Formats: sequence, C-alpha cells, structure tokens
Amino acid sequence: MPTVRIDLETDDNGYLHKTHKYNPPGPFSLSVELSAKIIQPAATTVQGELDIDATDGSPSNQKKAFRVTTGGTCQLGSWRLDGGDNVIVLTGKTIPPQAKTKITFEIEAKL
Repeated sequence: MPTVRIDLETDDNGYLHKTHKYNPPGPFSLSVELSAKIIQPAATTVQGELDIDATDGSPSNQKKAFRVTTGGTCQLGSWRLDGGDNVIVLTGKTIPPQAKTKITFEIEAKL
C-alpha cells in the first residue's frame, strides 16, 4: 500500500484541519492497519482526530483520536477503505500551540 503524505499549516492558534482525497490501488474494498507520524518540523506534538470514509459513505469508519510527536509513530488500528475514492479528514492542534507552522504527516496503510 502506498504511503500518503499530507502537508498542512496551523492557524494563528495552532489548530489544523485538512481534507485529503485518497484512492488506494485496486478495485476492491480493503481492511488495513494504519499508522501516522510527523515528518516535519522537528520537536512537534499534535493531538487530534483522523477519519477516513468512502466518498459514497460506504464503508464509513469511526474517527480515531491520536497524539504523535515528530520521530514517533502512532498506531491507528484497523480501517475499512473503499476500492474507489476515500476522504481523509485530519483535525487537531499542536501542543503547545504553534501558530502558522507547516506540518507534514505521513499515513501508512498495511494489509
């Protein structure tokens, strides 16, 4: 499974929100194990929620809370992905708040 990189920027109060389209390879629905990590910047902690659902609503997953620091990996458990278009929604905040900070997340899916 390919790794997805999501680039975003925090607002003036250190909050972040990004919606990203994801289309996994292959025509079939999949069950995958997801993990997330922050690639950059250094010494950054984000607490938030991740949700991935098919654009047509099936399958639909429950949001999962996470807390991850640059250099660490957060295991997000099992998810159902559609064989077509999915939407990743990433929300959260930096701890402590970091205004106007560019952050790169990496989300990895394993069968």
